[in-house]
Amino acid sequence: MLHVGMWYLALSLAGLLALPWAWWLFRHLTTRGVFFARTLGWLAWGYGFWLAGSLGLLRISPASAWAMLTPVAALSLALLAPAERRRAFGQWLRAHWTLWLRAEGLFAFSFAAWALVRAANPQILGTEKPMELAFINAILTSPRFPPHDPWLAGYAIAYYYFGYVLTALLALASATPGPVAFNLGLTTVFALAVTGAYGLTLDLIVRPGERESAAARVAALLGPVFAFLVGNWEGALEVLHRKGFLWTRTADGWSSPFWRWLAIQNLENPPVADFSGWMPPRHWWWWRASRVIRDTTLAGGHQEVIDEFPFFSFILGDLHPHVLALPVVLLAVALALELYRATLETAPVSPPARLFRDPLQALLAWGQATVEVIRSLPWWVWPWVFGAAAFLNAWDYPLALGINAAALYLALVDRGWPWRRAAAVVGLWIGASAGLGMLLYLPYSWSFDSQAKGLLPNVVNPSRGAQLWVMFGPLWVPLFGWLGWVAWRTCRKRGCHAWRWAATLTLGVTLALALLSWLQAWFITVAFPLIAKQGALAAQAYLNTYAARDFFHLLQEGLRRQALAIAGTGFLVLLATLAGGYLRAQTPRASTARAEHDRTVAGAAQPAGGRFAALLALWAAGLVLFPNFFYLWDNFGTRMNTVFKFYYQAWVLGALAAAYATWAWRAWWGRALVALGLLAGGVYTGFALVDRVHGVPLERWTLDGSAWLQRSAPGDWAAIQAIRARPLGVVLEADGGSYSEYARISTYTGYPTVLGWPGHEAQWRGGSEEIGTRPQDIRILYTERRWDVLQGLLDQYHIRYIVVGDLERRKFPRAGQGFEGRLPVLVDVDGTRVYLYDPTQP
Repeated sequence: MLHVGMWYLALSLAGLLALPWAWWLFRHLTTRGVFFARTLGWLAWGYGFWLAGSLGLLRISPASAWAMLTPVAALSLALLAPAERRRAFGQWLRAHWTLWLRAEGLFAFSFAAWALVRAANPQILGTEKPMELAFINAILTSPRFPPHDPWLAGYAIAYYYFGYVLTALLALASATPGPVAFNLGLTTVFALAVTGAYGLTLDLIVRPGERESAAARVAALLGPVFAFLVGNWEGALEVLHRKGFLWTRTADGWSSPFWRWLAIQNLENPPVADFSGWMPPRHWWWWRASRVIRDTTLAGGHQEVIDEFPFFSFILGDLHPHVLALPVVLLAVALALELYRATLETAPVSPPARLFRDPLQALLAWGQATVEVIRSLPWWVWPWVFGAAAFLNAWDYPLALGINAAALYLALVDRGWPWRRAAAVVGLWIGASAGLGMLLYLPYSWSFDSQAKGLLPNVVNPSRGAQLWVMFGPLWVPLFGWLGWVAWRTCRKRGCHAWRWAATLTLGVTLALALLSWLQAWFITVAFPLIAKQGALAAQAYLNTYAARDFFHLLQEGLRRQALAIAGTGFLVLLATLAGGYLRAQTPRASTARAEHDRTVAGAAQPAGGRFAALLALWAAGLVLFPNFFYLWDNFGTRMNTVFKFYYQAWVLGALAAAYATWAWRAWWGRALVALGLLAGGVYTGFALVDRVHGVPLERWTLDGSAWLQRSAPGDWAAIQAIRARPLGVVLEADGGSYSEYARISTYTGYPTVLGWPGHEAQWRGGSEEIGTRPQDIRILYTERRWDVLQGLLDQYHIRYIVVGDLERRKFPRAGQGFEGRLPVLVDVDGTRVYLYDPTQP
């Protein structure tokens, strides 16, 4: 409990110091950023710690961690130095202390609740957890930045590792061991995400300056519920499947056209004959909800697709970059809302068109508009947050930058700017923000090498409509309902011109994407082999991905599949049309640009954030639509990772829009439908929680992620403890495949090993060049008996600790016999032995 208390106090202190920042930064939002104070403080603290360490100004230590709170405090004091601003902050705080108290209470409750969930299943075992703990421990044991790669001795981490810096920072400040810090880090991210989603939703449904109603305070809880507490509909389907719903017994066994048509793995198989239970008997049955979308080759072979959503991530318990980045993604969305409202209030109305006949006058006009916006905002915060998003999870960088650019463009158009002039200003802003963001994180951006090689066309596996509804159903019910309700009422009174315009544009973009994807597929498989030496190999590799014989086979089967899955694309086009039509219908004319923009729509009073919520819905639809036609070319070779990251972002944005939509959709029957959709999604939440905590003895409840290892492998744990007590050095242990028990010593010590999980290293580095002959050298080190050969390799890799345990003997029979009698033994417990090698000793 001491670790938990110190961790909480350190994070709270950072949030308290950043409270003036939040109040100053989010001056156009109802909550003044109170719900993001902790995120801002943690981010600023971690940024200063990392930057100072990267520049050689400090070493990684607890004292350095605490020392870097000083700049955060100094900036807050400087911000409040003007007496007028200090008085304004004090007056606001006295008038809104209950708002701050609500933010603190919500964070504390979320933190405590998820700490209990993690305590039931704290073990750092399986999936990506060993990698994540290895990174945390590597930072804790590295003397400086960049931290060493724990699974490839001699190299620095080649991944976006800022989230692990933030976690290790709190671990240093609170004297928390890595295995405990892992679980507290996940708990912190959950609590920050819940708090941020609540604040954002409140800012959407309550106008700045308006008094909050009790109903609004309660309705704002829909934000975190939709985003982080509800699951998709696969959980409800699991229960129906378990109960034998729509299964009939035939002479050949159980049969169901419905489940066969739905084609979700496991659910298309007959249930167990006993229908008395509720939860499926499969181990980790809740895993299937993250694999709802199903892709296959033309030969019917399975292609893995990940469609994870936040609650699944928290139940699974991986502290991966896409999870660590959630609070900063929400911060970026909050900045977009602030930018939108600030631009509406401060940007000048677009100058007369005649000014733009002269390029110089046009430049001056654009400059004036940009300066007016910059003067009203702490402009450097935007690039700083964008850079943080890239450092946390590179996939979130385009989202953070793009949603803010879209918000700025929307605000300028709302001020009466013609779209070309607004686009020009936004283009300049994007360039400046991207450039400054790279500079602010230069030690990282200079060395980062992405594995992405470009875009590849997806002409075979568009997502099916039924599976998309299973995936996004809880969000789509309020989004389609609210946007459709507004469109129907508006069309009856004012016509459907805006939605016809949006439909034309959306269909045009969709058809263009489809055509471009087929053109690229043709180029790769037909044209490229004719003009490049390696073209034939590239064409064959692409065809092999889908088990296609040639382009014409790809064309025939691809068009057939796209026709069968037209409903999925159609739903996404419809959602984009409804959101785009909403934005078009409510775009103010230049003559009324200074008027109130959240106006009455067809007699239904719309709350303050309708346009921004529609923008979020539009962006979410685009994120889901894009992988139907293209995916990022990475080491996986399929659209698996693109669907994973894009759908995840679409869930977060769609959830915020869905929360607003539920508030704005005033029809009682509409809210009843939303409640049913949430109830169906809540089935997953409830049963998955029960599955994770049920049956765990109270004496096993702990936040120490290494407790399982201490019980199951006391010899390995003794080796880990002994090595951690000695100076930093390279560890020799058996290497093994991804998601295995291998690399356990380097994972729990943070000390670098010769090679950990080769597959992960190749993925991070875009190939196996750096791995070189390490697998063969490890085999030699464990099987060779000639001392001159062993000593040469020990010196080559600067090895200091040689581990010989059950894993090593399992992989290399008679492992380590070459070291017996030649090297001193540090540990010999329960079959695990650690030898010490000192090259200075004869």
